[in-house]
Amino acid sequence: PTNTAPTPYWNQPRMSWRARLSRQVQELRFRFCDTAPESAGIRAFLEENYSDLKALNPRLSFLIRDDPGVAPVMYARYDFGEEKAVKLDNRSAEEVERELQRLCELGSTMPRSRESVPKDFDVIQTFDSNPEDPEFFTSVGAVRSGER
Repeated sequence: PTNTAPTPYWNQPRMSWRARLSRQVQELRFRFCDTAPESAGIRAFLEENYSDLKALNPRLSFLIRDDPGVAPVMYARYDFGEEKAVKLDNRSAEEVERELQRLCELGSTMPRSRESVPKDFDVIQTFDSNPEDPEFFTSVGAVRSGER
C-alpha cells in the first residue's frame, strides 16, 4: 500500500473564499430555533464549520443566537452598514455553505471604508504561494518588510 499524505490546506479548493471571509464581511449573524426541523441545516453547518471559519477569520464577529420558534436566517453586514439577509428554512448544511459563499463573494463587490482595508499582513494573506517552494520564505519576508 502507498502512503498518501493529506492534501495541504493551501491546496484545498474550499479554503479560498473561507479565508477571505473577514476581508469581505464585517459581521455574520445566525438566528435559528434550536429544536425546529426547519433549522436543522443551519445547526449542522455551524457544528461542522464554525471552528474552521473562526480559526481562518479570528477578527470576524460571529453572532449565533438560537431562539425558540424563530425561522433560520443568516445576516451578513458589510461596510457602511449595508446588510444582506438570507432565509434558510429547510436548507441543508451544504446549501447554507453555498449561501455563505455567495454572501462572501457579494462582499467583494461592495464599497469599502478606509477602516476596513487591512493595514497589516496576516498569515493567510502572505500564503499566496506554496510553502514547499524554496522561494516561499523569501517572498514572505519581502511582504513583511514592505519590499513586495
